[in-house]
Amino acid sequence: MIEGFFKLIRTSKTATIIFMFICMLAISKLIVILAMGFYWKEPFDPIYTDAFNLYTNAMLTTGLILLTAASVVDTQGILKQSKNDQRIRYLEKSLESFYIPVQDILIDQRYIIPRISDPLILSFWQTKLVAKYGDNMDVLFENEKDKKSIVYYAQADELKKYSCYRYLAQDRAYSSFIYLTMSNDINYFKMLPEYLKNLAEYVKTDIENYQKELDQLTKNPNLSK
Repeated sequence: MIEGFFKLIRTSKTATIIFMFICMLAISKLIVILAMGFYWKEPFDPIYTDAFNLYTNAMLTTGLILLTAASVVDTQGILKQSKNDQRIRYLEKSLESFYIPVQDILIDQRYIIPRISDPLILSFWQTKLVAKYGDNMDVLFENEKDKKSIVYYAQADELKKYSCYRYLAQDRAYSSFIYLTMSNDINYFKMLPEYLKNLAEYVKTDIENYQKELDQLTKNPNLSK
């Protein structure tokens, strides 16, 4: 308790000023008492002594009340700052561990297939993907629709690397991510393009909101949600 008191004095300007005020009152009282004892040989008049004691005690009590109030205010400020710091760390972790890596995969140009392409033209890298996943899944992707689906499947499969951080995602992004990485839906391949597109939009929106909130919290430390 005493350690906390002196820590408050060191860290709070308001508490320091009030503490100095209390010390000055105590010293003043001591000086007056010593002076009265030095100049007056007779015993002090009880009336004046009691009045003086009442006055100084009242001032000391007032100072202690103010010091306690300063302690409460400073404690609230510390708790508020701690809450902001926790929020900042959460936002930074969400962006660094989940959102930014997932967005990099979703906007990776290697997975982009031109909408208008007749016949279907795949890049060399996409052609290797089709062959790779076809061999691993023991499936022949012969028609163009299947070839496009396997490129999207490879993109969704890449997202699985960040499944351990999916708890950091907001609800909409979380639901789409779960579908893309864990779904056993029989229409999975058919739904891949739509869910990849939705996830990309949700991730972009969440990143923008998180970055905006981070800017507000770092520029204005007193701001709290």
